[in-house]
Formats: sequence, C-alpha cells, structure tokens
Amino acid sequence: MRKLAQTWLIWLLPLLSPAGAAPPVDPVAFLETYCLDCHDDETRKAKLSLEPIRAFGDATPELWLSVREKLQLAEMPPKNKTQPGPQERGSLADWIEAELLAAGHHVPNKLDWPNYGNYVDHESLFRGE
Repeated sequence: MRKLAQTWLIWLLPLLSPAGAAPPVDPVAFLETYCLDCHDDETRKAKLSLEPIRAFGDATPELWLSVREKLQLAEMPPKNKTQPGPQERGSLADWIEAELLAAGHHVPNKLDWPNYGNYVDHESLFRGE
C-alpha cells in the first residue's frame, strides 16, 4: 500500500506544483539550445531576440503566448534545426501557460479553435501517438 501511495505522489506532484515553481524543463536552457541560433541579439530573425530572457518576467505576456503557440504547433524551431522532444516541448508550453495564468492573463488554446480542431502533427499521427 505504501508503494502505491508513493507512486501516486510521484505522478501527482507535478500537477500540484504552484506557478513559479521550477519547471520540468529549464526555460533558459531550452531557449539557448533551440532558439538562440536564430533569435539572439546579433541575428534577430523576424526582428526577435530571446537572448535577454532569464526569467518569466523578462518577456511580455504577448511574447510568451507567441512562444507557447509556436511550441504547440511545432512551428519552431524550423524543421531543419535541432528539435526538442515532445515531452520537452510540452513541458515548456505547460510551464508558460501556468505562469501566464498565475499572472492573471488569459491563455487562449488555439487547438480548441475550429480551424485548428483537426490539427495533429503528422509525425505523431503516423507514429500512432
């Protein structure tokens, strides 16, 4: 019985973590690994630099919403760049959502919108995920 309780605690703990708690994926490390090749102060593709971001408060809610959307729809990083795994991508998107909600911002979920209603990333679809 104790082992069962420990197993449940391990699974529930991430759900009980308050906003502001350490995310499962380090956002700064994620940005450095997957984003700063194109979106640093020097390159600024799409006139965007993510280099100054070291914490949630370093970017506007609009920027975080955009980053979350690009992650959810797998639009970034570009296909010809190193890709985060689905767990890593989802963890960061979930952390961004939790931080935005904790700060009192509305977080639209485009995947719930009719024109995104049938969105399934092709790799996941054909791998059977």
